[in-house]
Amino acid sequence: KGLDTAFLFQASISFKRNYLFEEAIDIAERIKIRDPYNVKNLVHLADMYTYTGKLERAEKIMRKVYELEPDNENARKVESVLIAKLK
Repeated sequence: KGLDTAFLFQASISFKRNYLFEEAIDIAERIKIRDPYNVKNLVHLADMYTYTGKLERAEKIMRKVYELEPDNENARKVESVLIAKLK
C-alpha cells in the first residue's frame, strides 16, 4: 500500500506539472480514498481544486488539513491563494 500510494502521488504531481489537472485530481482523490489522513496529498489536492476554480471543494479539504496539522506551512500557502480567489 505505501509504495503504491507513493507512486500514485508522484504520478499526480507529474500530471500537475504538465497542466493535466483533471488527471492529477483523479489520482489524488484515489489516494485520499486509500489514505484519508495523508496531509501531503490533501494539500496537493486542495491546491489543484483552488487552481481549477473548485473553491468549495478546496475549502472543505483545507478544513480537514488544518484538523490534522494546524501548522502546516504548505497548507498556509494554498490557503492564501484560495482566500485571494474567494474575494
